[in-house]
Amino acid sequence: YEVRGDMPDLTAVRFNDKASSIKVSRGEWQVCEDINYQGRCWTFSRDEGLFGRDLNDRISSIRRVR
Repeated sequence: YEVRGDMPDLTAVRFNDKASSIKVSRGEWQVCEDINYQGRCWTFSRDEGLFGRDLNDRISSIRRVR
């Protein structure tokens, strides 16, 4: 699923808890395990081919931080 801006709740696009990787074209992005950027969060500024167990299929929100 391509994200172009902040998405506080991925259930709105039926992509909650489905991401297994991230491709970052530019900037820095924060992904969080709960909606509204709550719970554990991780920040990425480059591609991550496959998430580890802690993050795989657990992303519920994403936003650009830089």
